[in-house]
Formats: sequence, C-alpha cells, structure tokens
Amino acid sequence: MEILEKAHEGVVVLQPEGKLTIVEGATVLYDHVKKSLGSGNNRIVFNLSAVPLLDSTGIGQIISSYTAIQKSSGKLVLASLQPKTKEVLKITRLYEMFTVTDTVEEAVNALK
Repeated sequence: MEILEKAHEGVVVLQPEGKLTIVEGATVLYDHVKKSLGSGNNRIVFNLSAVPLLDSTGIGQIISSYTAIQKSSGKLVLASLQPKTKEVLKITRLYEMFTVTDTVEEAVNALK
C-alpha cells in the first residue's frame, strides 16, 4: 500500500491507495499518522478516494489513528469515501463517530 502525503493549508492530507486490509498492509496508515503527530501536525485528513475496500484491520487502523490524534488534541476528518468503504463504516456504526466530508477541500475547511 502506498500513502501519498500532502500539506494543505496547515493540514496533513494522507491518501492511501489500495485496499485497507491486513493483506494490503493497513498498518502503514497508522505509521504515517504517528510520524505526522511526532512532527507536531495533529490536524489530519484521510482522503479515502482511492480505497475501494477495508476490513477489520483497516477499521482498526482508522480507530487507532483517531485515538492517537484525539490524545494529541487534534482532529481527524475522513474525506471522499468510496461507496463500499462508506457502507462498512455505516454497518459498524462508526460513520457517526467521525467527521466525514465529500471532498478534501471540505475536510481541510472543517479543520481550519
């Protein structure tokens, strides 16, 4: 799994590409979050536009990231969810736990 990282108006935007599953290496996402937090960046967007599917490992990585960001007094916003990813989060009732936006721009604005 590849993670693209961009800074956008003081917000870190992480864009995983591929499935967030145990097979695809979902733990890479959390590693990027820890690195960002270690650098003092605690306003983070997950751009999930290139994530067609996630499993329990992917969900766990998102929740672990959310918890770490919250502990650093930061905020996480999920943006551009694919239909199956959105469905998994809704079925597990995690969708309401996160701030979710349709676009990265909306996510960045929500963190200003």
